[in-house]
Amino acid sequence: MKVLVTGATGFLGTYIVKELLQAGYTVHAFGRNRTIGHQLTQTGAQFICGDFVRYTDIEQACRDMDYVIHAGALSTIWAGSGCAAPRPGWFVSMPV
Repeated sequence: MKVLVTGATGFLGTYIVKELLQAGYTVHAFGRNRTIGHQLTQTGAQFICGDFVRYTDIEQACRDMDYVIHAGALSTIWAGSGCAAPRPGWFVSMPV
């Protein structure tokens, strides 16, 4: 079974990727951080560099997946200061 994990290069995402690999899934790790993405490939995941706010990135990444686990988020200690305002494309509806 092929699983796409968005936010795979984040704190939660890296743990999800590792657990899925240990459980025997084929994991596609989707994220923005190329350094962490490269580290995930060393554990057996396939890294896809992209940003889930870009429709074409996420559309291509989801293609042929059996499951998608969405663990991506914009998180920052500055969220209360207005720095975490939604970026264009956050609320894109995707066909199922």
